[in-house]
Amino acid sequence: MLDWFKTNSSALQAIAGVLMFGTTCVLAYLTGRYVKLTKTIATAAQNQTAALHAAELRRNDDARLALHRLAGRIDSILLLLSNDNVNGGELRRFAGVSATDVLELERLARGLGEEISHSVMVIGVSLSSLLGFIERYQSVAATMGYHVTEPELIDYRDAIKVSKEELANVVRLTEAPVRPGA
Repeated sequence: MLDWFKTNSSALQAIAGVLMFGTTCVLAYLTGRYVKLTKTIATAAQNQTAALHAAELRRNDDARLALHRLAGRIDSILLLLSNDNVNGGELRRFAGVSATDVLELERLARGLGEEISHSVMVIGVSLSSLLGFIERYQSVAATMGYHVTEPELIDYRDAIKVSKEELANVVRLTEAPVRPGA
């Protein structure tokens, strides 16, 4: 058998060379297919990332617009309340803002930046204080009357003042953004 290999060594080398060439061609073809597949996957990933980014921008724009409207609505409702003194008639009729509005402000502010989030947090505290006072006031029968203490009056004034200032700030900050190319 070794003699056969010695006699046919040139032919064997030629066959081995053809087989190596064929194997190399197959590997080159498979590598080309793999590169094409990888490029397709990379393009799909880039497109998906761009779509997610665009969806996030739309979500933020929608949240910004909704927050702008809600803050403006609450601000206009607070105009119905006296800044200086507690008006029993105003407080008995007051029903335009609720704790649900405060929660919605906080939900909409998520992801819209630190300044907006801070203002909404301050609004939440002020409105919660104001709504708590109004609820206490409304729970006492009108015929009995509610005696407002000096600390309650100070808190009432501060809550209205701070709420209005911060609501105006949120309205200003949530005005329609100007996007390049939009």
